[in-house]
Amino acid sequence: MKALIISSPNIRGRGGNIRSYYILRNIGKYLQTSSTYIIAVNTPQHIMNELRSLGYNIYGLNIGTKNVELAITKLIVNILNQVKSWNNFDVIISHSEHPLYVIPTYIISRVLQIPWTVIVNSHMYINPSYTYNRNRMLTLPRFVRSLLAINATNKTLVHLISNAIQEELAKAGFRFRYYDVLNIPVGIDQDSINKAIMRENDKNYDAAYMGVFTQEKGIYDLLLIAYKFKKIINKPLRILMLGKFEDRNEEHRFRTMSSKLGISDSFIFKGYLTGIEKYLELAKARLFLFPSHVDVFPISIIEALALGLPAITWDLPYARQFNTASVIKVNSINSFVSAMMNLLLNENYLSSLSKEARKYTSRFTWENAALCEYKAYIKTIEWWTKNS
Repeated sequence: MKALIISSPNIRGRGGNIRSYYILRNIGKYLQTSSTYIIAVNTPQHIMNELRSLGYNIYGLNIGTKNVELAITKLIVNILNQVKSWNNFDVIISHSEHPLYVIPTYIISRVLQIPWTVIVNSHMYINPSYTYNRNRMLTLPRFVRSLLAINATNKTLVHLISNAIQEELAKAGFRFRYYDVLNIPVGIDQDSINKAIMRENDKNYDAAYMGVFTQEKGIYDLLLIAYKFKKIINKPLRILMLGKFEDRNEEHRFRTMSSKLGISDSFIFKGYLTGIEKYLELAKARLFLFPSHVDVFPISIIEALALGLPAITWDLPYARQFNTASVIKVNSINSFVSAMMNLLLNENYLSSLSKEARKYTSRFTWENAALCEYKAYIKTIEWWTKNS
C-alpha cells in the first residue's frame, strides 16, 4: 500500500500529536515505509529526522496557525506542488479532524481522484458550534471552516478513536455519516509500566489526578471532593497532581479556593512528568480520580489502570468506552466521595479491581493500535471500491 499521511507528529504535543507520533513509529511494520509519504505540518526537526531514519519520505511544512484560512490555503498549494513529483497513492490519510488537515486532505484527494480518510481524535475541533475558550464567542470563520470540514468527512469513511465523539457531536446536531470506531485506538508504554510495578512502591497518596489543570478537566470538582472527604473522615485526602495549569490565573484561582476551603495540604503537585518517572510516581497512589467534563478516550485512565489504579470518573460518553468494573462511573460529588471511600476502606475490593484493571489494559500497546489503524486504511480503500 502506498499512503500519503498529513500529520503533525510530536511526542510533546497534544493527544492527537502524541498518538500520531507513536502510530508512525509502529505502523511501518505493516506499511512499507519507503512507499509512505508524510506531510509533517509544524513538526520539530528532530521528530522528522527520527521518522526519516525509519525509512519514511518526509516533507516538512512550517505554516502559521493564527490565520487558519491562510494556513489551509498554504497547505493545499504546497502539497499540490509536492505531489507532482511523487507517484500515485492508494489512499490519503489525515491524522487529525481539525479543518487545517481535513480540508486540504479532501481537496488533494479530489484532485488526484483517490480514496481518503480521517482519523478523528476529538469532537471539539470539527464541531461547528464548539468554542475552545469558554470566555469567547463563536466566530463566523471558525463556524464556516468547521462546517466545511464535517461536510467533507461525510463524503468518505472516517475512523473514530471513540464512539463518544459521535455522541458529543450529536448533542450539537451534527454527526458523521459513514464511520467506524477503532478497536484499539491508542497504546501505552507497557514495558515502562511493568518496570514501575516491579519496584517496591509505598502508597504515599490516597488518589491521583493526571492531565491538564483546567475547569473543563474537572479540577474544581477535585476541590469539592477533597473538601467533602475531609469533612467525613476528619483527615485530609492526599491527591497526587501530575500535569500543569494552562495559565497563571487558573493556578491562582485553584490555590486560593483550596486555601479558603482548608484543603491546601490535600494536593501534592509534582509537575509534568514523562516516561518511567511518571509511572513510578503514579504507582504510589491507591486509586485514580478523573472528573473531566470534556474527553473522548483519555489515555491517562488507561495508564492508571495499567498500573493497577481503579478509576472513578463522571458517567459521561467517554467513560462508557471503558467496559470494565475497574472504571467506576458516578453522577454526583457525593457519589464520587462514596466510591472513593468504598475503595480506600475496603482493601479486598480495591485489590480485586486493581487486578481487573491490569488485565483489561494488557491489549493497549502501540503495536496493536498501529495494526488497528492499518486495517482502517484497508477498510477505507474497500469502502471506496464499493461506493465510487
